[in-house]
Amino acid sequence: MKKTIFAILLLSLVFLMSNSAQAVSYIASCSDDPNSPCLWELTQDISDSSVTCINILANDVTLDCKGYSITNSNPLPDFVINGITIFDRQNIIIKNCNIGNYSGG
Repeated sequence: MKKTIFAILLLSLVFLMSNSAQAVSYIASCSDDPNSPCLWELTQDISDSSVTCINILANDVTLDCKGYSITNSNPLPDFVINGITIFDRQNIIIKNCNIGNYSGG
């Protein structure tokens, strides 16, 4: 009986630990917009000439640039250009990012 209870507790713990792990998705270009709640990681430096490089499109997103850079290759002085845009989202974490040649975030 004790072995059965121990086995059930052990399986329950394994199940809880596997469900608490955060999924990881990867960003390799400015068109890879985070569109689901999970951990998003840059895989390389990215550069683009668009108005916004990355749009956060979901709640509960962590963007970890892993020390890589997000840069604008063609800054336009008369426009607001963002490296990362977040609008009306909750629980967003951005870390380890180097952002350059943008007029905002």
